[in-house]
Amino acid sequence: LSAYVTVHGLKVLALFDSGSTSESVTPDVARVAKLPLIELENPATLQLGCIGSKSKINHGAEVRVEFDTISDVQYLD
Repeated sequence: LSAYVTVHGLKVLALFDSGSTSESVTPDVARVAKLPLIELENPATLQLGCIGSKSKINHGAEVRVEFDTISDVQYLD
């Protein structure tokens, strides 16, 4: 399921995954939307569902996310 949402004033295409354990944006969205990044003291390991795919989550941000009539501040990795 996907839809356009507004993140920190920027309209982006979002993917909704009911099995996801986090809410995140790409580094490009964070850069273009000029998100107020918070450097994490303890970066989290991100393991995707395929062999050899591993990364680190180094930053987070608390930003306003809007969809239709819903508007709320959310924490995003």
